[in-house]
Amino acid sequence: MVAIELGITFHGPFRVATGWAGRGADSTVDLATPLRGSSLKGVMKASARLLLPDREDLVTRVFGSPRQPSPWSWSSARVVDPKARKRARVAIDPDRHVAVEGGLFFSEEIWATRATFEITPLLGVADRRAQELVLMASAHGVHTLGGDRRRGLGWVTVEALQPALDSAAFEEFLRLRSRHA
Repeated sequence: MVAIELGITFHGPFRVATGWAGRGADSTVDLATPLRGSSLKGVMKASARLLLPDREDLVTRVFGSPRQPSPWSWSSARVVDPKARKRARVAIDPDRHVAVEGGLFFSEEIWATRATFEITPLLGVADRRAQELVLMASAHGVHTLGGDRRRGLGWVTVEALQPALDSAAFEEFLRLRSRHA
């Protein structure tokens, strides 16, 4: 049973590298599964920590910890019509300000316009509404994903599609920021 359906709009290319070289690139991407659920969970958890700085207890209940599994499961994103392209970069010697010998690298990146993914409960969730609000708000707080985010890759808009994070739900989320909610 899907609890939350989310959409991603890509504002440029992104890269979640496989860790392997190939196809004429030093860093490759997986076109079959370009954006895994674990990557989505990671950026959403980081967003939740920024949005709920005094509620690590709630963030842990939603996203889990090494001692406590999350009661939620993230699907991998279904990226619409992904296309891989190569990008070159050059390593620069910091002292001489010239290209380092052998410092030309090629990395694949993915160009796409949109994707969708779901978050599904795995177990009974005692405070389900609060956790759903955290999931929706943290998704909206994600603006970059993948590698080389500081070099212009991975700019996105993520939004809850069903249910939507409307103004009433957002006000409800803001009340969660207090430990007494």
